[in-house]
Amino acid sequence: SQGMDDSADSLAWAALPEPLPLHDARAALASKVFTTVAGRSTPRHRSIAEYLAAKALAKLIHQGLPLARVLALMQGFDGKPVEPMRGLLAWLVVHHRADRARLLQLDPLGIVLNGDVAALGRSERIDLLKALGTAAKQNQWFRKDAWVSHPFGPLATADMAETYEAVLTDTARDETHQAFIDCVFDALHHGEHMPSLQAPLEAWVADPLATMGNRIAAYRAWQRHAPESIQASKQLTWLGDLHAGRVVDDEDRLTSVLLCDLYPRVVGPQEIWTYLRSRRRQGAVPDLSNFWSYNLLRQSRPGDFAALADAWLAADLSPNDDPYQFGLRRLKAELLL
Repeated sequence: SQGMDDSADSLAWAALPEPLPLHDARAALASKVFTTVAGRSTPRHRSIAEYLAAKALAKLIHQGLPLARVLALMQGFDGKPVEPMRGLLAWLVVHHRADRARLLQLDPLGIVLNGDVAALGRSERIDLLKALGTAAKQNQWFRKDAWVSHPFGPLATADMAETYEAVLTDTARDETHQAFIDCVFDALHHGEHMPSLQAPLEAWVADPLATMGNRIAAYRAWQRHAPESIQASKQLTWLGDLHAGRVVDDEDRLTSVLLCDLYPRVVGPQEIWTYLRSRRRQGAVPDLSNFWSYNLLRQSRPGDFAALADAWLAADLSPNDDPYQFGLRRLKAELLL
């Protein structure tokens, strides 16, 4: 704020303490970094304020301000940064290199989501990955609603292939480990190409002890790291194993994902009905998976519908009066439309 203000959520720059020296304050407030309305200036985006504040704090720490005093103002009783300070800590990790190893342990998820993991060195990225594993052991719900995945990408660089291979081949399947693996797959889905991870990712895709969410995430990561030349054949193999029951997929979620990727380019309208089956929903009548309910007709090309209808009749899929055939009757009506 340019002048004195009585509101609790603003501060006059002239009232800032002397240890935080300012120069050209008016010019800074007049720049595009801030917006000013009725004499009150605010950063255009919170991240800008956090980035600049962390840079200023890092400079003061370098000049002798104890890090412990800074952290005491940022941390709650549990030693973690309070919610409004998580972005500031994330950028302090970027600007203050001397104590990175210590700072990385305080809020690894916040550092990934709010800072710049690409600014870290290889050993620091490995430390951050381990810190995420520790956070998951302390609380398997540590991600809560923070399901955005792309910020994890810079955490998976090609020089970390051995580290990720060791993580993926760990035989643990407890809930806390799978909460950590969820972060790992997000990193691998957006990270650099690592061909050596093809086999361990394939193992996760077919693992009946893994959560279905992690199996699908492993499949998406596999698409990034496996050679394109072998992907279609492996997808068809998985599809056949899933349909035959050799690979577990009780609710057809993984099957649905594969069909969405393969139809109509690899699995055409003439053979698509081969993989049709209903799934029994908990406490309800069986229904069809997402692919059959939504994606089949949306992904079909204009010329595919006649072939779909001919293949339907050839497969003798006409539903009877059984109430469990509701999904099939609906699909038939939508196909005719």
